[in-house]
Amino acid sequence: MERAAEELYGLPLDRFTSERNRLAKELRDAGHGDAAKEVGAYKKPNVPAWAVNQLARREKRAVGQLLKAGADLRSAQETTLASGDRRGLESAVEKERELVTRLTDAAGELLAEVGSASDANREKVRQTLHAAATDPELAERIRAGTIVKDEQPASFGVLAGGSPATGAAKADKDQKARRQKREAELERREAEKELAAAEKALERTRAEAEEVAEELRRRERQVEQARERVDGAAGE
Repeated sequence: MERAAEELYGLPLDRFTSERNRLAKELRDAGHGDAAKEVGAYKKPNVPAWAVNQLARREKRAVGQLLKAGADLRSAQETTLASGDRRGLESAVEKERELVTRLTDAAGELLAEVGSASDANREKVRQTLHAAATDPELAERIRAGTIVKDEQPASFGVLAGGSPATGAAKADKDQKARRQKREAELERREAEKELAAAEKALERTRAEAEEVAEELRRRERQVEQARERVDGAAGE
């Protein structure tokens, strides 16, 4: 599944749907129904997400540096919340912003290749790259190059120059919401698997029931024929 996702999300945007459907059909024909269903559910990325996925492949080193800068920024955030010393935080913010700007410029060239280099798309790419600084899970999906939509960064009060306590509370709330969303998604997938298994079992039971019903009808015909022979013999 990881290889399939890596292949699909690295394709030109206009080939995603046809290749996804082709791969799902191949898996289905090979008897891998669950895998085919999972691949068939892969969502086509929007334009800004597609650009970020391409950055993960074409600008791998710079993206790695950005994600490390994001981790450093989160660490500096925690230090500032604990001590109130903003010096390390300010340096981390500057480094992260520098890398975001560089990658956003690179994304602009990618967007131009597909005729979508609008200011709105560039801004969505920039916001998504910034979001990786406050969301470790998103950072890993960006590293893998498999995001499907642009994201907004969580609002840390310290990063915005506001109250550290307010920023931390907002960050905790955002992280909790994302965690609940992930848990709900996992629960939905498990329920879909259980439903598919139940449907298969029902089909097997129906087939078995039809076979039993046909055997019953055959035996009834045999009994009726035997009765007719008995009645005929008795008459003679």
